Amino acid sequence: MDPASTISAILSPITTPSAQPVIVQIPQMNATSTDYVAWAGFLLSLALGAFELWKYWNDKPKLKITFRFNQEIMGLTGDGRISNMETGKTFWSVDVANIGSKNIIITAIEFTRTDTTKTGILTKDYSGPINRYTLIPGDNHSYTIGNDLIDPKKAMAVFIKDATGKLYKKKIQYKD
Repeated sequence: MDPASTISAILSPITTPSAQPVIVQIPQMNATSTDYVAWAGFLLSLALGAFELWKYWNDKPKLKITFRFNQEIMGLTGDGRISNMETGKTFWSVDVANIGSKNIIITAIEFTRTDTTKTGILTKDYSGPINRYTLIPGDNHSYTIGNDLIDPKKAMAVFIKDATGKLYKKKIQYKD
C-alpha cells in the first residue's frame, strides 16, 4: 500500500452497518413507607452529622478582653463612709472573660508599648502577684494596674497567654 492510499483510507468516512435500536425497560418502582422512612433517616443523619462537624470546629477556647480606664480604688471606713484608699492614684484594668465552652488557664499577661519595641510581662497587679488563673466558661477576671506602672496612653496592645501557649491579642484604645 502506497502512502497516498493510506491517507485517503484514513480521511474517508467510516461506514458501519446499520444498528438496531436497543430498548431498555426500567422496572416501575412503587415507593413504600419503608422507602420514605429510609430517606427521612438518611436526611436526618446527614443534618446531625453536619451539626456535629460545625460544633467540633467552633468548640475552641475564646476570650473577651476589655479595658476600663481612669479608675480610683475606694474602700469603706470604719463608720461606713466611702473613702479613696489610694489618694491621687488612678488605675486601669484589663477584664478577661471566657466566652468559650472550655476552661482556659491564663499563664501570663504581656504588654507592648508605643515608646519602645520591648514587651513587658505583668507579674503583679493591685491585688498581688499574678499566678496561673483558671477561667471556667462564663467566668471573668480583672487585673488592676496602676497608671504609674504601665501608662495606658503608652500601652499599645495586651497579649494574654494560656497554658497551651496560645496568645490572645487585643489592641488598647485609650479613652479619657
